[in-house]
Amino acid sequence: MLREFYVTCRVEKWFVDEGTESHGPYLSQHDAIADAIEAAEQLAKPKKAINVLLKIRGSSAELIWSSKKSSVSMKTQGRAHETMDLLETS
Repeated sequence: MLREFYVTCRVEKWFVDEGTESHGPYLSQHDAIADAIEAAEQLAKPKKAINVLLKIRGSSAELIWSSKKSSVSMKTQGRAHETMDLLETS
């Protein structure tokens, strides 16, 4: 079964949602993404994929990290690195 962590923004605060559980609020998108990836890395198992997705209102969810690295396209990986770089500089 695929597990997914969604990084979302509600009322100007960032949250990490997995199923019915919500973690946060985080003060920045960067903090929420970093925490979601850290949690996913700790829970990842060889046969069970875990994805971290960025879901911003009005757009479709964007894959930003996956425990199954081969399933993430190079283009998506590049966007994830660009997003993290932009977050670190802001």
